[in-house]
Amino acid sequence: RRKGFSSLLSALQILDAQGFNAHLVVFGANAQELAMKFQNIDVTFVGYIHNSSVLIALYNISNVMVVPSYSEVFGQTASEAMSCGTPVVAFRCTGIQDVVEEDCGYLAEPYSSEDLAKGIKYCVENNMNNVLGVAARESALRRFAVKVVSKQYIALYKSLV
Repeated sequence: RRKGFSSLLSALQILDAQGFNAHLVVFGANAQELAMKFQNIDVTFVGYIHNSSVLIALYNISNVMVVPSYSEVFGQTASEAMSCGTPVVAFRCTGIQDVVEEDCGYLAEPYSSEDLAKGIKYCVENNMNNVLGVAARESALRRFAVKVVSKQYIALYKSLV
């Protein structure tokens, strides 16, 4: 429930009713756990991914990553997608709003399926020349790269000693 599936489902139903054609790839769940049927949106379940190369490939071929969680401390999947150059759509709430910058995707009004749908459509239609994806990758490297984070940990450690 806290991962926001009901909001995602509602957003996809809105897009489907508008005739929006898409192919949704769901990982972290299977078809038995999440029942979805649409007219214009194909759905593929890839289950749980335990191979980082496969996960990276999925992020790289995606036009947008949707993280509709109601509560995220950080938003690991959002930062992973961004590091692969994939824009992210999420709700403007909890920790994920600190991960997704405006030019890296779309932050929807909390728990609004209509705005989530708008964000998905926005990212797909406004990512010409991968502008959003490039910004997402640059943001992830600037803020979450190992060298950046390790320097922050060292600085914190030194300030506490």
